[in-house]
Amino acid sequence: MAVTLFPPVLAVNLPASSTSVEKFRIKFAFSQFNSIDDISGIQCTIRKMSDNSNAFVTENHTPENKFAPYGIIQIKNDYIYKEGDFYYINISKDFINNLKNVYYKVQLRFISNEASLEDYRNPNFPSWIAGNPGLFSEWSTVGLLRFVIPPEVTMPENLADYDSKILNVSSPVKYDNTENDYIEKFRYSLYNSDDTDLKNPIETSNWVLSTSDIETLDYEFKTELKNKTLYQLKLEYQTHEDYRFASGEIPNEITTFTTKISESAPIEGVEMTYKPNPDTGSMCVKIFNIDPAKAINEEGETYLDKNNLLNIIIKRTDSKSNFSKWETIHSCNKTLNRTGSLDWDDNTVEGGVWYKYGYYVKDPDGKTTNLFIPEINPQMCYIEDMFLTNRKGHLRVRLNQQIDSLKYIMNEQITTTLGNKYPVIFRSGNTKYRQFNINGTIATEGDKSEYSPDEHNCKTEGTLSFNKCVFEGTSMFLSEEDLNAQKLYTLNSKTLYKEDYIDKYNITFQNNFIFEKALRDKVIDFLYDNSVKLFKTLTEGNILVRLTNISFTPNKTTGRMIYDFSATATEIAEDTIENYDKYDIINIDNTIGHFEYQVLIADKPLTVAATDETEPTTIDNYTEGSILVDEEKEIDKTSNTDANLNLYYSWVED
Repeated sequence: MAVTLFPPVLAVNLPASSTSVEKFRIKFAFSQFNSIDDISGIQCTIRKMSDNSNAFVTENHTPENKFAPYGIIQIKNDYIYKEGDFYYINISKDFINNLKNVYYKVQLRFISNEASLEDYRNPNFPSWIAGNPGLFSEWSTVGLLRFVIPPEVTMPENLADYDSKILNVSSPVKYDNTENDYIEKFRYSLYNSDDTDLKNPIETSNWVLSTSDIETLDYEFKTELKNKTLYQLKLEYQTHEDYRFASGEIPNEITTFTTKISESAPIEGVEMTYKPNPDTGSMCVKIFNIDPAKAINEEGETYLDKNNLLNIIIKRTDSKSNFSKWETIHSCNKTLNRTGSLDWDDNTVEGGVWYKYGYYVKDPDGKTTNLFIPEINPQMCYIEDMFLTNRKGHLRVRLNQQIDSLKYIMNEQITTTLGNKYPVIFRSGNTKYRQFNINGTIATEGDKSEYSPDEHNCKTEGTLSFNKCVFEGTSMFLSEEDLNAQKLYTLNSKTLYKEDYIDKYNITFQNNFIFEKALRDKVIDFLYDNSVKLFKTLTEGNILVRLTNISFTPNKTTGRMIYDFSATATEIAEDTIENYDKYDIINIDNTIGHFEYQVLIADKPLTVAATDETEPTTIDNYTEGSILVDEEKEIDKTSNTDANLNLYYSWVED
């Protein structure tokens, strides 16, 4: 019994093809009622959209005899290929006069497996079709095909004896001036040398979205490379017109490279340490002994320009990936005018997870060093309390912290059917997120930092330990300006009105309503802020949440001096470094700043020379590091003979 054939399924807009490609693909799918076993072949017709004329070559003028005199190409079942859930056929460019920026209409139809195929170039081919109408499906809907001049992408050529543990790739892109198409997304994949079929990548970048004016395709891999090892690199990209390129297919451009990794530090003498701080639930990272005079590589070339400006990139790996995946966690510009250090706290570490850190350096021209990993044992931050944090604030909930309930939200439907004793449960979609209620007490007592209880005595001679303790314990919410505005805090000085206030009302750490209210107001603003927060505990781990149903309950036993709070936390995204950056938990690229001219040493009046638009200017009282001007100006040497006077152009963080 003959099987009813339904037409092939084509996309309205077929993937574009290159004008110079040797063969192009036509992708299609089967309907749910047919499979490839039901057919013996497929027929294809291509016509110009503008006038519906036949686009195939109709005269035998090619050596391969590739022409279609009757406007139809017929392809046997053996030459139909599968790619994922779709199928495709290849058509040689010799069949068609492919023109740039011309749209073609493509249609396909199946041939039954009961048919004896007739050569589509024979004179009796039209009569064979007319005499066997039951052997064919209907023609498919029209799919539009376009030929483009694709971007010219140069695969990385500087990977020989690659000397870093982390692979950074950059492929230049050139566009044809007459073509409006551009790269919409791209993907890199890294393979071992023995993976000849390129089926099991060590790491893939997933699809990276690009812009219409992109000039290079850049990506930094996370996998730590092994020394003296051969790797393969593959690039894929897709343009706005759906032209798809994959190195290793068309054309054969797989980049291979070996590693020759250097173990030396990027800058001689520089050290890196990191240690946990349970009080803040963070890892304290420090890079120190940064001496610009020693910032040279193995070839004796400096990493610095005349401004002593470096871009320092800190990377992190953890025990969850068996310390094999390195991700960028922080990047900043550092001006090295004198020996200095970089201190940074990683507030995204998870309790119970071991971490390692490393860094590399990039100069103003984009040249990078190898990834330096200090010989330090992995570190773990033991998080005892509940933390809510983002770049706007940091709340440590130490008192009465609770999680009432935790559930996973999923799309499930329970259906009761007639005749069945038990229901049928359907799970639809990919929904799966956590939702839970949190509770805690808002009190300065909950965050004492490193201060001991005896330091809370406000009468301690020569210190401001009471106010300082409260200030430090709530510093993420109470800025020095906030407290000075209330005239309750002055650093390293005595204030009579503060002491009178404390003496008059017998203020102690246990009855300072003003400080508790100041803290509570900041906490309320933080909790109600319309932003994503990183929730951290040792038992639940790290969860990116939004808070709703927030409420506060005054504690009656303290005369409402402190409050309890409750809120519903809903998970909104996967716990990844990319999402930390996306939702403003951290700012990975922290290189915001500007250049300005400064005076390094000046102990006498300085005269700035006149220009065409300005008069000579004399500026007094310069000290080391004083800002001079925002624009380039010349120093009048006649009035400044001090050899120590040095004007330089420096990066200043905003």
